[in-house]
Amino acid sequence: MTRMKKLILILQLVVITALFAFIPSSARGYRPTAEQIDQFRITAEELGTIGHWSVNGYMIRESDALVMTRIALGEAPYCPQDQEYVMWNIRVRAELGYKNYGSGTPAHKIDRWGAPTSIQMEGLCVRSCQYQIMVLAERVINPKNADLTILRLMLYPEDGSQLRQFYRAYRMARRILLRPLTDMPEELQGYDSFVAPSRGGTGWNDWKPNGLKRVQFFTCGNVWVDRLKEDNRWFFMQDEEAE
Repeated sequence: MTRMKKLILILQLVVITALFAFIPSSARGYRPTAEQIDQFRITAEELGTIGHWSVNGYMIRESDALVMTRIALGEAPYCPQDQEYVMWNIRVRAELGYKNYGSGTPAHKIDRWGAPTSIQMEGLCVRSCQYQIMVLAERVINPKNADLTILRLMLYPEDGSQLRQFYRAYRMARRILLRPLTDMPEELQGYDSFVAPSRGGTGWNDWKPNGLKRVQFFTCGNVWVDRLKEDNRWFFMQDEEAE
């Protein structure tokens, strides 16, 4: 390469770098847009008029990605790795129909709980409450001034670190929704529930003889529990078909 060509290449790189610096960070995907921030934050007025003062009532109208984001941040606020696992947990419950368990499922369907449901049905307090943060969130009247930091993070993320954390989780939720269920992390497959570390140890089975032992994948995360066998069979059957 001649000296002139090198100079031209260097000038091109300088120009491209300079132009990139003037592109708004929101356009580069590093920060949420103003419209997204409005979606992330639930105001007291919106909670009253849309949700009738119920967080669950408000969130049932939100997108799958937002529902997964809020629940994951509430259940694992200090553990981004476990937030991803909570999101997959909601997905597997929706696709294998956890809340339709035993309601007319054909006898030969041993690899699912029931007919598929939805992210909203499984994540929110519809029929029952799987995720305790949604029980806690029901007492909130003004998300911006919620008494717990966790609730403010999931319902009205403030500028700075909270907003960045929410946006990162939101982007993760969108990516997970685009992937097939078989992309669920292999070590998580078969675990259908979780509890806080303070509510149970690890290393023992919830159903025998083939249940998976309780495990805490991350020191900052929850203890994962295998209570039902249908999802284990589903993943096993996918592996059998792939071979």
